[in-house]
Amino acid sequence: MGAKHHIIVYDTTKGFSSFVKKHFGKTYPIAACTSKKKFSAAQFKSYTICFFIVNDISDLLNLVRLNTLEIPVVVGTASHILDSKIDFVKNERMFALDFSQSKEALLLQLQHYLQVL
Repeated sequence: MGAKHHIIVYDTTKGFSSFVKKHFGKTYPIAACTSKKKFSAAQFKSYTICFFIVNDISDLLNLVRLNTLEIPVVVGTASHILDSKIDFVKNERMFALDFSQSKEALLLQLQHYLQVL
């Protein structure tokens, strides 16, 4: 069975992108965008799904720039303040990632999104 998705992970702290590569890298092709300075929404067009981690306001602004893309974006943040702001920019192609859960539960949530999106 071939990989259904081509994943891109936006994560400027690199911890989550390493986590995704470790657990899904043998099954799916995965790229990472870890630089705010090099961010361009156009670079996301060739992927089928995006995992997007919001660490600060500049990440939130980059998330807004992805609103025009047609790919699903799974969004997460460890900050409760940013979490409420994400709700204001979400659209029908954006889905929440719950960082309050265990790593095992987070993996199950990621697997679910990879199966249904």
